[in-house]
Amino acid sequence: MTASKNEVKRFLEGRAERFVIPVYQRNYNWKKEQCERLFDDILDIMNNNYKSYFIGSIVYIKADNYNNYIIDGQQRLTSICILLLAIAHFAKKKNPDTTLDEQIFEDYLIDKRAKPGESIKLRPIRDDRDAYNRLFYEKKEDFIEDSNITANYIYFYNRLGEVELENLLQAIQKLFVIEIKLEGEDDPQLIFESLNSTGLDLDEADRIRNFILTGKSPEIQEEWYFKYWYKIEKNTENEISEFIRDYLSCKQKSIPNKNRVYLTFKNFIKDKDIMNTLEDLLKFSKFYKEILSANYQQPNDKLNVALSHINKLEIGVSYPFLLELFDNLSNKVLTLEQMINCLDLIQNFVIRRQICDLPTSKLNKVFITLDKLVKSDTNFINNYDSVLGHILSQKEDDFPNNEVVQRALLTKNIYNMKPKNRTYLFYMLENFENKERVDIFNSIENRELTVEHIMPQKLSSKWIYDLGENYDEVHKKYLHTLGNLTLTGYNSKMSNKTFHEKKSMDKGFNESRLYLNKELSKIENWNEQEIKKRTKLLTDRFLNIWKYPKKLKINTIQEKMYLLDEDIDFTGTLIKKFDLLDETVEVSNWADFTSKIYHILYEKEPITMIKLAHSKGFKSFIRPTPEGFNKSTRISNNVYLNNTSSVITKLRVLKKIISYYDIEPAQIALYVESKK
Repeated sequence: MTASKNEVKRFLEGRAERFVIPVYQRNYNWKKEQCERLFDDILDIMNNNYKSYFIGSIVYIKADNYNNYIIDGQQRLTSICILLLAIAHFAKKKNPDTTLDEQIFEDYLIDKRAKPGESIKLRPIRDDRDAYNRLFYEKKEDFIEDSNITANYIYFYNRLGEVELENLLQAIQKLFVIEIKLEGEDDPQLIFESLNSTGLDLDEADRIRNFILTGKSPEIQEEWYFKYWYKIEKNTENEISEFIRDYLSCKQKSIPNKNRVYLTFKNFIKDKDIMNTLEDLLKFSKFYKEILSANYQQPNDKLNVALSHINKLEIGVSYPFLLELFDNLSNKVLTLEQMINCLDLIQNFVIRRQICDLPTSKLNKVFITLDKLVKSDTNFINNYDSVLGHILSQKEDDFPNNEVVQRALLTKNIYNMKPKNRTYLFYMLENFENKERVDIFNSIENRELTVEHIMPQKLSSKWIYDLGENYDEVHKKYLHTLGNLTLTGYNSKMSNKTFHEKKSMDKGFNESRLYLNKELSKIENWNEQEIKKRTKLLTDRFLNIWKYPKKLKINTIQEKMYLLDEDIDFTGTLIKKFDLLDETVEVSNWADFTSKIYHILYEKEPITMIKLAHSKGFKSFIRPTPEGFNKSTRISNNVYLNNTSSVITKLRVLKKIISYYDIEPAQIALYVESKK
């Protein structure tokens, strides 16, 4: 590696030089804010007559006599080239006789001696390259309008009228960088990581892409980028970090922190073939596309509607499980009908929890373990959806049954639910079994419909009279509940009007075509009794839409799967096997389980286990010698376990031990049966 101070103009000069942004780099993402700062800095140089001005570093590898691969600094280098191009075009338009444009083109932007189509010296990555190249021809109708390159070119161009171009160019020529040239023995990825260690500039997907592609030959980089990464970007709508986080969650049964997706991926891929992983990522990105767009590749209205409903509920925590469902569907583990049933179950599960105010924090763990739980039951073959429903309904605290939902809907504050969840609820209640669907979402978004309190938020004297002596209690108890809410396009007009006026007014309840208002037209007075009756009517409709799963009638096996992070007392049980790191291991009892899992951990990282054996914090369970233990299990010459501890202690210590191996308790599955 060599480093030197150099003027930007010197770096760009040279007729045969090419500046290639490798495909593993992110797209050009400078916005107006960064370009405004750059332009203002250059104006400061010009106005204050600075001799030089430092703008950062440029790190590159010289691949051959022509191509310089930019490892770091592509954003500022690309921005300067865009500015130079804008100056050249503006100068020519202002004065057709000027030679300033030719000077800029020949010195910095093009190589006239190059082959046709290869004369432009800066070569951004795919989409950016197209946007940049089109600027050279000055045909605005051909510009790529949604590109940052185009937007920043227009910004620079529009500011050039305020300055003297020759003076501005001289100021640009005073910019300097620290030029870092890498040699063959330098590791571009390590250097790239150290330069971006703060994480301020790169997101997790950028780091993963660079990790995969850096260090490969330019030919391999091009092949892998266009064959895999570019397609993954498009399939995931550029939400690659979120996609890979969901991918890792479903693969590892553990959810990475958002700022540790890259580190988790590095650990995940450590013992895997990169090509196979890229193939798998591409495959799962296609599933992700189908989820995001609610558009299954083999058109199916029921499946697409179910996906759109899940998206309306905004339950992104379900995506790892949805990815597994699509994988099961593609592998024919699921039929299309079972897939739709599973998606309906997810909606039922989530909306019932929302109505009963159950916390969402638990859903992450629920969804990443569901597929494994279903497949741990031998009945899942040909019955995946039924087993899923059976598993979800096993714990009624997690999946509220009909009785619990009925009680909740009597008093639930529906009005103050999250707006999209509330809209979804009314959308489904209105359209259930309707031949002509009403687009509630768009109607509410466009303010054509609003949520209306039938009994108003502020009571008039007439309303107080109609509600009776206990009007205040009725108002407080039922104001925001399901029975007292409807949809109308005339909320502001209705406001505090009497119930009779709301019915009979122009386009009131009597004239409404909505199902939600149909029964209101038949009611004479609105009071507690009518609110309860309407609540019962809509609750019955709710329970018909989101049906509680039926209990399995087939015999279930005695052996059940649990995850290590579940709060279960395993005293009096037999463990038959466990899953760890994609490996299933048969065991005869809890002592055998303890011995085998610690052997696996020791083989994975022996130094870590030895350090733990010497740690005072674990001396009652693990030591470097058997001394002090009545009965011990030998893991190695300097690691011994206390074999007389209870099952509770064994598992409590194990949860702490695996944290030193970056293993989450949810990544360990225990297959247990009760003692006969």
